[in-house]
Amino acid sequence: MKAHLVQIGNSRGVRLPKAVLEEAQLGDEVDLKAEPGCIVIRSVRKTRAGWAEAARQEVEIIRSLRRGDVCLIELDPTRGSETRKTRPCLVVSPDELNRHLRTLIVAPMTTGGHPYPWRVTCRFQSKVGSVAIDQLRTVDNERITKKAGGRICPKTLDSVLQVLQEMFAR
Repeated sequence: MKAHLVQIGNSRGVRLPKAVLEEAQLGDEVDLKAEPGCIVIRSVRKTRAGWAEAARQEVEIIRSLRRGDVCLIELDPTRGSETRKTRPCLVVSPDELNRHLRTLIVAPMTTGGHPYPWRVTCRFQSKVGSVAIDQLRTVDNERITKKAGGRICPKTLDSVLQVLQEMFAR
């Protein structure tokens, strides 16, 4: 878009259309920077605006996670035949750990794969699949993309914990 410089006292200015300002999300205060052949106009934002609220919400989500909850977790990067991509995962770590650590022990949930005896069949959000207990991972809270808004049923959780106990028994 072309614009003309207009005289404003001893200065010159450019009229910026409302639509351009809205698209650029510029407020009443801007930062100007002169570079050869151009002038850069940037929005002035308060330092760390919104960070405190975002951190508070993250801490609430993380501390509210309990054994049996399902959350979406970014599992990449992976190696070999590890379960990949962002997927629902079942929190299997004890609540005491979840309240105090920045990590969770989770088991990915899948709708595919073989019906191995170490994979517990489950239903979550109208989908039938299994909890891949053989793919247990300890993940940092930063991998949590969001709480999936649910829990698996107590009977399924009991089955998962029973398989875990069998896997790690002597």
